[in-house]
Amino acid sequence: MSLRHLGIKWTDSDNILRQIGAFKSETSHKWSKAFLSGDFDEFVSENRGGKHSPDFWNYFPEIEINAKQFTLERCSQKVASFPSMDLALFIDTAYYETIGITKDTDSELIRSVSSCRNDLRRWGATFKENG
Repeated sequence: MSLRHLGIKWTDSDNILRQIGAFKSETSHKWSKAFLSGDFDEFVSENRGGKHSPDFWNYFPEIEINAKQFTLERCSQKVASFPSMDLALFIDTAYYETIGITKDTDSELIRSVSSCRNDLRRWGATFKENG
């Protein structure tokens, strides 16, 4: 899509993409549309690219296991109302217990709510509107 924006023909774009070992033009176009349309779930579900740098879970795998268990328990309840903030608070508490220091009252969460929401997606959770 970006090569077409620069005035390069579709077949030439395909040749360029093949030479650098990228997706074919059709596949690249599909993923560009998914990204631009804002369909985040579809865009990240392919799981291409792998890890580029270590993340929080690489340093604290035991907290990840406990967070998954916490999530499973909360979602298994009869009334499964589970805001991402609850997971963020759970991880925050577990982190400070693990490293053995006291959290300052004015410090932020160790893992943001949006990061926790992404973790939930990666673990297979789906989100539905309340109502």
